[in-house]
Amino acid sequence: MIIIESKSVTGEIQINPQHEFVRVHGRKRTGMPSPILQARRQKDLLVKLLDDRKEELLGKVLLGLGHAKFSVYDYEVMVAISDQGIIQRPDASLPELVKADQITDAVSAIIARHRKAARLLSKVDGDYGLFKFREDEFDRIVAFLRDAHAPLPEREPQPGSGSAADPESNLPIYLCKHCKGEDLSILFGTSYYFKCHDCGGN
Repeated sequence: MIIIESKSVTGEIQINPQHEFVRVHGRKRTGMPSPILQARRQKDLLVKLLDDRKEELLGKVLLGLGHAKFSVYDYEVMVAISDQGIIQRPDASLPELVKADQITDAVSAIIARHRKAARLLSKVDGDYGLFKFREDEFDRIVAFLRDAHAPLPEREPQPGSGSAADPESNLPIYLCKHCKGEDLSILFGTSYYFKCHDCGGN
């Protein structure tokens, strides 16, 4: 399974040798949570969710001694940075951090590596190729994830207002007028204003 965290970045992301992330927009620099750690936490939540349903999703292990666990399978995490964003990294580390247009090739490479390692008489390649879902398990897992998925409601921007209505609460959701981002804080200078954490705009 591959977990892909997407980040909409219009400026630059800088990563220091300690793998701390800084978002740069113009002269403004703000710290940001590591999207790689965020994707890893999502992976941990996914494994826990699936393990809670392992009896209905997975078959029994050899000799019928209980069910397999999802925690033994291999998981990859990737972070897709929007194509207009710039990534400044300290070295060639953080291979999970790629531009959005490179995600397809990166995922294809992971799948090809698993397939190669799973062949009969192939050399050991870490955890690649070791675990495989049976066809019936795969179908049950896909059906479960589709049924459990609850997308956020669609929001229509209100003309000229810089906000959208939340259909659940009927409250406005404000958007940045520069990048349409939703990650905003309310600050006070000479008056109250929104600060966008995506592009740094006011």
